Amino acid sequence: MQLRWPFLCVIFLLVQPCIAAVSIHTIEATLVDESYVLDVDIEYDLADEVRDALQNGIELHFEVQAAVVRSRNWMWDETVDSVTRQYSISYRPLAKHYQVGHDKSEEKTYHKTLSQALRAMGAIRGWPLINSSELIHKELYQVRVKCTLEVDQLPLPLQPTAYFSQDWQLDADPLLWRLIY
Repeated sequence: MQLRWPFLCVIFLLVQPCIAAVSIHTIEATLVDESYVLDVDIEYDLADEVRDALQNGIELHFEVQAAVVRSRNWMWDETVDSVTRQYSISYRPLAKHYQVGHDKSEEKTYHKTLSQALRAMGAIRGWPLINSSELIHKELYQVRVKCTLEVDQLPLPLQPTAYFSQDWQLDADPLLWRLIY
């Protein structure tokens, strides 16, 4: 009788569905012509429900936010500057390709497979972050990057499901990079 509970717990853990995730793998800030630019690699792992919605014409919008934070010993950290970018991904059934775009560019990229489109959307290169004149020499700074699915941008009938379903919780934990100035 006592062995049944551990057995049921193991079965429950094995049957749990794979939870979708967005994870930030790498951040690198480099100084180029008196300004820091950011390179970020984000991995998007969409749940089956989200993939189905995407393939049925639902456009997904993600927001990537980078903040430069000055670390202080005796007070709260100070946000010196922050920048955001909005990315979108959609499926075009007539052309049979995925379209990726972001708010700062009129250009859109087209990809044959979803994995190619997600990889392209996750590879952010040369993103202007902050001018070095805004930083205090020999202070410790960190760059915090986070990524979230913009549930408010989904069609209204889908929003309640997206707010309460684990499949739609596509928020990446913030990742930190030490900025040396």
